[in-house]
Amino acid sequence: MAEPPKDFPPEQMVPGKIPPVPKLALVAMIAMISPIWLDVAGVLLAPTRLLFVTCLPVLLVMLFMGKFGKVVLTDYLMLFYSFWMYLSIALFNTDVVLVFGTLQMSLVLGGYLIGRASIRTLGDWQAMARLFGIIVVCMAPLAVHEAITAAFLIPDFIASLPGFSSVTDVTDKGYPRRFGLDRAQVVFGHPIHFGLYCAMPISLFFIGLRNKISFVTRGTAVALMLAACFTSVSSGPLLSAIFQTGLIGYFMMLDGHPKQWPILLWGLAIIYAIIEIGSDTFGLYAVAVRLAFNSNTASIRRTLWEYGTAQVADHPILGIGHNWWNHPVWMSGSIDNYWLQLAILYGIPASFAMIAVYFSIMIRAGRGKFIPGSDAYNARVAVTFLLVTMFLILATVTIWNEVLGMVMFLLGSSVFLLQPLAGEAPQAAADPRAARSRGGGRPVAADPAPPPRGGAGTGPGSSAPVYTRFPKGSVPAGGVRPARPGSVRAAQPVRKRLNED
Repeated sequence: MAEPPKDFPPEQMVPGKIPPVPKLALVAMIAMISPIWLDVAGVLLAPTRLLFVTCLPVLLVMLFMGKFGKVVLTDYLMLFYSFWMYLSIALFNTDVVLVFGTLQMSLVLGGYLIGRASIRTLGDWQAMARLFGIIVVCMAPLAVHEAITAAFLIPDFIASLPGFSSVTDVTDKGYPRRFGLDRAQVVFGHPIHFGLYCAMPISLFFIGLRNKISFVTRGTAVALMLAACFTSVSSGPLLSAIFQTGLIGYFMMLDGHPKQWPILLWGLAIIYAIIEIGSDTFGLYAVAVRLAFNSNTASIRRTLWEYGTAQVADHPILGIGHNWWNHPVWMSGSIDNYWLQLAILYGIPASFAMIAVYFSIMIRAGRGKFIPGSDAYNARVAVTFLLVTMFLILATVTIWNEVLGMVMFLLGSSVFLLQPLAGEAPQAAADPRAARSRGGGRPVAADPAPPPRGGAGTGPGSSAPVYTRFPKGSVPAGGVRPARPGSVRAAQPVRKRLNED
C-alpha cells in the first residue's frame, strides 16, 4: 500500500486501520442478502422488511432531534418522495395501503435512514465499503457455480426448511440461458438485481479505499466483482460495471491533473451530443440498444418509453398507483425504467424528488473542500462515480425489494459528505459572524458564553480568549481603555454588555 502524504488535515483522513462496521449497518447489510421469507397472516416477511419497519419510526424521530447531524435538503427530498408515494398508494390502492404502503415506505425511507444513522463518519463509510466489497467477492464463486450448473444453492436450502420460503429461480419462469450460462441470482429475486448488487461496490472499494488497501488487492477484488456481475448475463448491470471501470481508469490516468474533472465533463458532453445527433431517439436509449444482449429487449424498451410517457401525460400528478397501465397486450407490463416507473405509479413529483435526491448529494458533496488524495476526497469521488452510474443505469432497469433497500441505504450513507467531518468546527463554518469583523474590529465568535464573575478569565494575565465587538484601539462608551502590558493599573472590565446591539 502506497504511503499517503502526511500533510492532510486530520479530519479528512482515517488514522490507522479501517474501524469496525457500525452494528446497525452490519445488521442491515446482512439482512439484505438473506433470502429468508416467513409467511405471517398472508404477508411475506423478510429480515430486511422486519428491520426497516422496526427502525423507521425511531430513526425518523431521532433525525429531527438532530441525532444524525443537521437535517439537510436531501432528507427533506426523501421525506417528500415517501409521503407522495404513500399518498398515491392510499388513493389508488386503498385496500392494501396499510400493509403494502407501509412496506414500500419502509424499504425506501427505512433503508435511507438506516444508512443515514449508521454511517456518520469517514471511518464508518470506509468500513461499510470494505464489507460491501467482501460480500460481493464471497458471492463470486457461488455465482460462477450457479451460472455453469444452474444450482440454486442457498434459496433451495432455505425453501426446504419447514415454515420458510425463499426467492425462486427465474429459469422456472421461462428465462432462457444466455451464452450457454444460467443467469445467476445467488440470493436475489432476479438476475438483474444480483448484477446490480455486484456492480455497486466497484468504485467504493477501489477508489474509496485506495489509501487503506493495496492496489493488487483492490484490483483482484474488482476483477471478481466484474466476474460475478457478468454471471447475471444482464446488459444493464454489466454496463454499470463497465462504466464505473472506465471512470476509474480515467481517474487513475489523470490523477492530480488540474483540469481532470472539466476534461471529463466536457468529454462526456461531446460524446453524448454525438450519440444524440447520430440517433433517432434519446442518447441513453441508443446506448442501451447497442449494448443489449437481446435485440428484442431493446425494441421493448423503446415501446415502453412511448407508452409509458403517454401514461404519465394522462396522470402527471399522482400517477395511477399500483394498478394496470396502458401498454400493448404482448408486453408483460414490467416497467424496466426506474425513473419512468416512479412517474407512472406515483406521478412526476415523486420521480423528480428521487432524481433530486441523487443530484443533491452529488452537488453538495462536490462543493466540499476536500484535498485531492485524502480519504475524504477519495470517498467523494467513489460516491459520485457510483451515483452517476446508477442514475444512468436505472433508466434501463427497475429495482424492488432488497436491492431497492440497498440503493436507499447507500444514498443515506453518503450524506455524511454533506456534513462537517469529524474535527471540523461546524459553528465557525456556518455562522457568518465568525468569518467577518464588526465595525472593522476582530472577528466575533458565534454566541460566546460570558465568563463567570470573579472567575478565571476575567483578571489580568488570564489565557482565556476575550471576545469583543469593538475595534482595536477604540474605547467603548462608558468603558475604560485596557491597561497596556507592564502597566500597574489593572485592566477594567467594560461596563456595557459585550453582546449588546
